[in-house]
Order: sequence, then structure tokens, then C-alpha cells
Amino acid sequence: MISISQAALEIIVLVCALLIAVLIACLVMSIRNTIKLKRIMQNCPSGKLDETIALYYNMVSDLADEIDKKTEQFEQIEKMVRAGVQKFAVVHYDAFNDITNNLSFSIALLDAEDTGFILTSIYGRTHSNLYIKSILKGKSNSTMSDEEIEAFERALRSYDNKLK
Repeated sequence: MISISQAALEIIVLVCALLIAVLIACLVMSIRNTIKLKRIMQNCPSGKLDETIALYYNMVSDLADEIDKKTEQFEQIEKMVRAGVQKFAVVHYDAFNDITNNLSFSIALLDAEDTGFILTSIYGRTHSNLYIKSILKGKSNSTMSDEEIEAFERALRSYDNKLK
């Protein structure tokens, strides 16, 4: 008969305890992974994980394409908004000393780049005149009256105030 010493017996018991601990840890990890896999599989319409991953990948790809389209649309809308009238102001005044009630006016209509026009109506007792002056990037090729300058400056200020 083989005699096992007390030290060898303790080592065997220690190794067996260590193996049991490793086995329990593996079992716990396996149970956790099984629970996670069941949760994942609940969202698998086909019941096959690889098909579901491919399905979700395609959905994400479609969403990325849709985002690209919406970005292009947004950029186009942004260009349209910048080209539209964003800054405007009206100045009423009496063009002549003998006519009151501020029947003459200047209207400034500008886009985001300060391009547009100033429309001026001068009201007189016997006639009225209508003038339009082009504005390109904040500059006019024509000399502007004080009222037209005021309308232009008010349009710029009112727009800045809207953005605050």
C-alpha cells in the first residue's frame, strides 16, 4: 500500500479546493453570459444572432444615409434662408416742410450678406416719386439720403437685436 504523507494530503486537498473554486467561478461566468445572451436573443426577430446583427447593421447604414440626405437638405435650406430678406427697417418722414403726417418713407430690405435694396417713396402734393437703390454687401453705388442711411442702419441693428 502506498502511504501518503500528511503534507502531500494537504496539498491535494488545497489543489482540489482551488479547482472547485475555479469551477464555481466558471459556472458563475457561464450563468451570467447565458443571462446576457438570453437578453440579447429576446431582441432577435429571427432567433439567430448573426442575422440580427446584419439586420441592425443595415438599419444603421440606412440611418446614416438618411442623415446625409437631411444634412444636404438642411444646407440647401440654410442657403435659401441666407438669401432671403432677414434685415429690414422702415423710416417714415416728411420730405417737404409743407406736408406733414410722415407720408414719405424709406424701406431697407437686406439678406444675410447685407445685399438687397432700399425703396424710397417721396410724397408730394402734386406727385409722388418712387426710388430704388441697390445694396451689395453693405455698399450702395448711389448716394443715399439721410433717411435711407437711417433705414439701412436700423435694419442692421434690428437684426443684431433679434439674434440676442
